[in-house]
Amino acid sequence: MEAGLNVLADKPMAIDTEGFNALLKAFATAKKNNVLLYDIMTERHEINSILQKEFAHLPAFGQLERGTPENPPGINEAVIQSQIAYHNNLSSINQKAKI
Repeated sequence: MEAGLNVLADKPMAIDTEGFNALLKAFATAKKNNVLLYDIMTERHEINSILQKEFAHLPAFGQLERGTPENPPGINEAVIQSQIAYHNNLSSINQKAKI
């Protein structure tokens, strides 16, 4: 994040007090550099994820797209904006909680 790169992390971002304190510093760095720090835990056993996977295979939703590193499938402005909105909302909540 110091280099201006977004960070997408998988698994718990902190599991103890020391890690949580480091996470607070990381969010401050992300905010300072106007980048995202985002937890992308898959939650594959959560009911919404299970249903989304099942729905994705229904013919009503069309064919899966193949992508390349230069043109990945399923990435669009709405997805990017929703992630930015989520991050901004989380930052606002953290500020109100004095985190």
